[in-house]
Amino acid sequence: MIDFLESALPGAVAGGLLAWIFRNWISERLKQSISHEYSTKLENLRSELGAKLEAVKHVHEVDQLRTSLFFDHQRSAFGEILAKIVEVQQEWDKVIDPEEGMEDPVPPVPRRELEALYLKHQLFLDSDLIMALELLFEIYRESWPWSDGMETHRRDVRGPYSDAEYLQPRLAAVFRLKIGVGQDDLALRQLALLGAIRMLNHFHFPDVGVPVRGELRLKKDDRAAMAINRAEENVVELLEKMHAFHRHLQAQGHFYEAEASLRRYLSVLDGASRRQASQEGVAA
Repeated sequence: MIDFLESALPGAVAGGLLAWIFRNWISERLKQSISHEYSTKLENLRSELGAKLEAVKHVHEVDQLRTSLFFDHQRSAFGEILAKIVEVQQEWDKVIDPEEGMEDPVPPVPRRELEALYLKHQLFLDSDLIMALELLFEIYRESWPWSDGMETHRRDVRGPYSDAEYLQPRLAAVFRLKIGVGQDDLALRQLALLGAIRMLNHFHFPDVGVPVRGELRLKKDDRAAMAINRAEENVVELLEKMHAFHRHLQAQGHFYEAEASLRRYLSVLDGASRRQASQEGVAA
């Protein structure tokens, strides 16, 4: 019996050793296989991620180029428009002199050239700039002669001339604001106040109390600066009336140009009111 155990023991040890070696070999092979599989997947993920990053980088570079080209063209457009506004006013200077009896409307040639520039570059003008230029064109039109069907009547052009002259530096300030070389938005607010109070005085919608009466009512000889002061001093009433007027035009559904103008004025004035309220809240 002892002899049998002595002869069997080395075989059992050898078998156990072989089994251990086999298990280790299998385990190592599994580890290598799994490691290879993960390495392959990781490399594939890296390749996919690299391709995606390159695609995103390309899109970003294209967007930067488009943005750069847009702003380059925008600055060029602003320069052309502002230069033409100055030219219109300079040409008007030559034909208006009450003392000499020279009171002609805005010169038609440079005014038409300005309108052509406006249409050409309208893609590069945001809502605020469209608001400002449409207000200027509206003032220009107030200098034109008018016809009653029988004869043509001249207007007193001194008011429109004075208002256009008042608008010129403020338009320049708004353009500077839009290209980031100015931070003061007072000029933009002044233009919105002027446009808003003019709308409330010039349109006829009795259902909503337009034209307005009371403190917001403009006199015939009230010029731009006085109109802006009157609007600013009664800005709460102005905004309430403008919102009521806006709702009325929306309900009517077919006064598109007037509704668009009104919406632009409200966008500026409501935005300014929210910023002021936020600043006051922070200060408190």
